[in-house]
Amino acid sequence: MIINAGRHKIEIGRRTLLMGILNTTPDSFSDGGDFYASVDAYEQIDRMIAEGADIIDIGGESSRPGSEPVDAQQEILRIKPALDYLRENYPHIPVSVDTWKHEVAQAALSAGASIINDIYGLLADPQLAHVISRFNAAVVLMHNAVSYRTDQASVGAFANAWRMQVDQAEKYSRSNLFEAIHRQLEDSIIVARAAGISDSSIIIDPGLGFGVESGENFGIIEGLASLKTFGFPILVAPSRKRFIGDVLELPACERDIGTAAVLAIAIRHGADIVRVHNVSICRQAALIADKFKSGFGSDLFSKGSVKSEDEHDRIIMKGMAFYGYIGCLPEEQRLGQRFVIDCTIGLKTNQASITDNLTDSVSYADIYSMINDIMTGSRFNLIERLAGYIAEKILSEFSGVACVEVCVSKPQAPVAGLFENMQVCVKRTAL
Repeated sequence: MIINAGRHKIEIGRRTLLMGILNTTPDSFSDGGDFYASVDAYEQIDRMIAEGADIIDIGGESSRPGSEPVDAQQEILRIKPALDYLRENYPHIPVSVDTWKHEVAQAALSAGASIINDIYGLLADPQLAHVISRFNAAVVLMHNAVSYRTDQASVGAFANAWRMQVDQAEKYSRSNLFEAIHRQLEDSIIVARAAGISDSSIIIDPGLGFGVESGENFGIIEGLASLKTFGFPILVAPSRKRFIGDVLELPACERDIGTAAVLAIAIRHGADIVRVHNVSICRQAALIADKFKSGFGSDLFSKGSVKSEDEHDRIIMKGMAFYGYIGCLPEEQRLGQRFVIDCTIGLKTNQASITDNLTDSVSYADIYSMINDIMTGSRFNLIERLAGYIAEKILSEFSGVACVEVCVSKPQAPVAGLFENMQVCVKRTAL
């Protein structure tokens, strides 16, 4: 999958991407004031990129509980030096700007940013989506429970947050949290598409820590796979947040190891991009988590006797009818006849039943098309060879297949006597 972000094409899926956080604010919850001065911000940019950041996310207005809002011009003045520094020194690094204001987005995208990270998912400023679309930029659409919840203790601390009108908020607040996340993201996607933002430019974020009670954050992470149904890359941003501190009983600046643990679990559940303060520590966690996510080491079991064929999720395609020119007799090769093919395909991983994502399975439409091409163009003597050839092609063309059984039936076989069917079955296993 590729994210189209202005001049940048960002590959998703090969490994987890690291989005390094640069707060150019005096009151961020984690590093407030540390990188407010330009020189400090430049040094932090250098450090994060050297440590492996794939994207830099700049924020000029803190969204922490109790933070003071700033007007658009003040926000632009805060982020402009860092934007200029990145454009001049790291033009290959995609830059994201954390803002919900269209004026700030206009200035940021004009100065070289290519992603807008909106904590309100395009629902707070009706002009923002159109600005993003004009620049062909990417957008992070975040679910934000603060905008519609009124009865949660965690919401009260966000005194200056944007909130929906009561009738609009009821649409989400009467749902359970997972339903609300899905509904709000659906509405944000509708706004993005209506403004002309391409699906290839959309990233979604479940909004950890924003109006969500401590335990609910862990539930969101465990349920990340449900967001795969949207078909968009998933960004998570738990870095140093309060729910980690509630467990560790540590201040924000001492939560990096806890953050790394949460990120590793989030990656295992489907996160594609992680937004972090400490790139070095989180990069190590991501590298290890990616090994598990990619199935590293699973072949030790799939190749041995530990994992049986019955443990593979299977795709069963029965009764596929084709006309072909397969047979030992000249008239079979010349006139052709009807064949019926059944395929049972065992998948290498059982993730599709969890993620609801085609990339974790195999397209039976593509398999059918491939078999149809073989039947149209092949001239074999034996249906044994036909079955073996189809099985081998499925294994070679579809990397997600662990094993396959192909059965070829010949209802009109030239055999003297009564019979219902003649069938040959061939099994093959991936090396």
